[in-house]
Formats: sequence, C-alpha cells, structure tokens
Amino acid sequence: MVVARRQPSSGRQRLAIHATKCFFNMSTLGELLHNLQQHCRDILLQAPEPGVKVPTLWTLARETLPKDKDGRARADANAQKKLDKLLGDLTRAVLTGLDYPQSLLPIVLDRFRSDRRLTPARLGLVKGCINRHRRIAGGLEPEIAMSLDETSNEPGYLLGRLFALLENMQELSRGTAGRNQPTIRDRFISAASTTPLSVFPYLLNLEGAHERKAKRDRPGIAHARHAI
Repeated sequence: MVVARRQPSSGRQRLAIHATKCFFNMSTLGELLHNLQQHCRDILLQAPEPGVKVPTLWTLARETLPKDKDGRARADANAQKKLDKLLGDLTRAVLTGLDYPQSLLPIVLDRFRSDRRLTPARLGLVKGCINRHRRIAGGLEPEIAMSLDETSNEPGYLLGRLFALLENMQELSRGTAGRNQPTIRDRFISAASTTPLSVFPYLLNLEGAHERKAKRDRPGIAHARHAI
C-alpha cells in the first residue's frame, strides 16, 4: 500500500505542484494498521470508551501552539509555517512507526511552563514521546502504562501521582466556593517538573493545612481521600 501526504507550503490549499511538499510511505495494509494502533496506545491516557474519538494528528499538532487565558490556540504566520512542518513530521512518524519528531517533547514541555495548560492531548504527547523513544531505544526502560500503574517505582511517575493527590486535597478543602480559584497546578507545575526537590517539601507542608481544613469541613470525604 502506498500512502502520500500533501503538505501545503502556505496557509492556503494550492493545486500547483511547486507549492506542495510530498512524502511517500510504502507498506502493507497490516503494517499501516499496526502502526496506527501503536500510535493510539502511545498517546492515549486510558482505553477509549465507545463513541470517544482519538485526537487527530491535526489536533495533536495544534496542541504545540501557545494558548491564551481562555484556552484558545494562538498562531501567527511564522507559527503556522512551523506547525505545517511539524504536522508532516508527525504524520510520517505515525505511518512508519518511527520516533516522533525530536522537537515535539521540548515544545510541549515549554508550553506547560508558558501557558500552564495541561490538556489530555498534551499529556498524551508527552507519554507518547517517552514511550516511543524507550521502545525504539531497545526497551531497557519500562513504558508508561495506559492506566494507573501501582507497581511503578519510577521517581517521576510517583511524583506525578503525589502532585495529583496534593491538588485533589487542595480542591477538597476549598469546596465548591473555591472551584474557580488557581490551584497548585496553576502555580507550581513548572517548578515541580524542573526542580522537584525544592518544591515538593513546600507543597507537602501546604497539604497539611488543606487536610486540616478538609477534615473540619468535609470529614467523611477527607478521611477517605487521605487513606488513598
């Protein structure tokens, strides 16, 4: 089977051959389906439910754009040109089963630090980049599971679970009245990702105050969450 993708050289769709860049991939239908399924396993955070669509490659590529305070992607002409190239590189990686573009993971991590938007698609890209790189490198390190892996002892994975619990306790202590207030994710996700040794002791100390307030206001739920 031969697959060709046309990548426009500008924002408008053109028919002229000189305005397009093409790449070709020759494989069997079985190989193509295998690579597409592997891509889905790489980026999905959990098994898809019936009727839930897997993010398209265009959706994934647009997640690399900076977002405004309302979560809308922002792209000027230069950013759009880079986006077109990234989309082509990402498509090639998915169809061939090769590593994702080397620039993809640094871009997504930079977006976390700049606009602090942790969307499922962005998190899926991080998971996919790590898993695909580890698999292609020979599988010496375990891949990140699609669902919660309670057996993992990887420091980064455990710190991520801890951070989620700390944020959950903070939200629990605030109740519905503080639902729209910034959380520790909004304030500390960048620092927790880059300098965890200096951030987590502070967050753990902060959690004590959140836990006391939650137990006072919502004792039943707070005790159950703390046991988890």
